[in-house]
Amino acid sequence: MQLIPTLTNEGGPSTGAIEITEVNITGIDATLFSHNLTLPLVIGPGADKTLPLNFFPNDISGIKNANLQIVHNGANSPFIVPLTAILEEFIAPNYTIVARINAGGNSVTATDGNIDWEANTDSGAASGSSYSVNTGTIPGGTNTFLYENRHTSVPDYIDETTFNALYGKERYDATSGPEMEFKLPVPNGNYLVNIYTGNGYGPTNNIGARVFDISLENEIKGDDIDVVALFGGNGNVFNAGMLSYPVTVTDGELNILFEHIGIENPVLQAIEVIASTTANRSYFNNSHS
Repeated sequence: MQLIPTLTNEGGPSTGAIEITEVNITGIDATLFSHNLTLPLVIGPGADKTLPLNFFPNDISGIKNANLQIVHNGANSPFIVPLTAILEEFIAPNYTIVARINAGGNSVTATDGNIDWEANTDSGAASGSSYSVNTGTIPGGTNTFLYENRHTSVPDYIDETTFNALYGKERYDATSGPEMEFKLPVPNGNYLVNIYTGNGYGPTNNIGARVFDISLENEIKGDDIDVVALFGGNGNVFNAGMLSYPVTVTDGELNILFEHIGIENPVLQAIEVIASTTANRSYFNNSHS
């Protein structure tokens, strides 16, 4: 998941822009946090910039602490931002999966005793019993993700058979037309949305070649998502992972929007929606700037 702190240059025109030349993460749990920023980063007088940070929790509950060190040409360099994540685990039963969508392929029988993955085999506008989507393209080819190269973010209940069935196909959103949006009718409440994604296209299998945003309920949850930077991959080695975002629904409909930012197309392989009345793992992230 992501933390998205905002940095503000509070100076006026006379003080000029601030140039950030280094961003370092230090502290006892620094290895759990990362960033994919392209530096230098320039913030003009009175302007704001978001600084997306990735958080990949380990399996040990408790408080996770690190420091974000921002080196810049201003007076207070380096600027230190404390990072805190509290990881809590609860005793099962702890969640209810309410929807599963194989976003680019046939239905997939669940092997974990839970609900099956619903098919989504048509390009363009499509719908199923639990969802509708307004646009998107399903390529004719098959992805070559290997189960042994999966990122640690992929849950243990996704076994090799399920992994191959879900990640073998994909759905992407071309630049023309509206942004791709999935809509799921659900009761109001708190949910965890898992988005299974990875870059399976050779020409974009390097860092910075495919970057997009993900919004839930009109709020950006994934800012500047670069799946190769997050999950790895290069050349003929394709890696896949999972993005996980909490969201609260108040209007009876869960909206999942994939947005272009000008660098290739958003892509996904599957969606899973979990009602989190007693989530098996909760992340309470706090950053100060």
